[in-house]
Amino acid sequence: MGHRVCVVGAGVVGLSSAVCIQEKVPGIQVTVLSEKFSPHTTSDGAAGFWEPHILSDTPQELVRRWGDETWDHLKTLYLSPVAVDVGVMLLSGYHLHKQPQQDPTWASKVFGFRHLTKQDLQQFPGFSSGWFSTHLLCEGKKYLPWLMTKFKKAGGKVQQGKVTSLTELADHYDVVVNCCGIGARELVGDSTVKPVRGQVYRVNAPWVKHYMIAHDDPCYILPCANNVVLGGTAQKGNWNLSPHPTDSKDIWEGCCQLVPSLRTLSPVPILRSISGRNFAAWHG
Repeated sequence: MGHRVCVVGAGVVGLSSAVCIQEKVPGIQVTVLSEKFSPHTTSDGAAGFWEPHILSDTPQELVRRWGDETWDHLKTLYLSPVAVDVGVMLLSGYHLHKQPQQDPTWASKVFGFRHLTKQDLQQFPGFSSGWFSTHLLCEGKKYLPWLMTKFKKAGGKVQQGKVTSLTELADHYDVVVNCCGIGARELVGDSTVKPVRGQVYRVNAPWVKHYMIAHDDPCYILPCANNVVLGGTAQKGNWNLSPHPTDSKDIWEGCCQLVPSLRTLSPVPILRSISGRNFAAWHG
């Protein structure tokens, strides 16, 4: 009998890990065990815009290596026939600042990075500098089902259930891979793992073609294949999974300042208002 591996967690990290294990170790038996699966994971709500974000104290070398590997992987998918099924697309747009900033570490990785001209900035009153660049975007709600199909076709097994301790899996698997995100706080007793709460809108605004990220406010607009994501929050230590009215108002007003024509959607037609937890380990 071959080795048995259990991946705990079915978000983008869990399913990606499971598929990678299958590819690296042919013949191995991999099981994904999770309490929730797509479309009920945090990854399903993510727009999937490639850019290092909420990195806590992660060493820059690791951020660079992980970011480069992810970019190269997404670019390969974008240039393949499965790009539409995977949900990978190119998205150009603007990073906006009220004060000049140093070029980001990812400037040489994205396509067409340049500084905004005075003419560019006329579109965005109140901002004095910024960048234009083209990024890769991979929508979680498409990528997760694609990963799951690939995993199952390669012989992977899926089991739904809640794990209360990794030791309970020891008699059934040779290797256990922990990809449970915020669940690690209870599962392995790691009190340093705390949530970073993200809330967004999804609206129908097909005329919005460029992303816009206002770093000083902060708010952002990310056009996806079938809707536009308006965000957002990044609230450390906030466990609330319900949309908060104040956050909703701040997101809406901030995005309407960037694109005033969004006000034609009032009252706001929310396709999906998401309060997910984008997890990062930070020391409180």
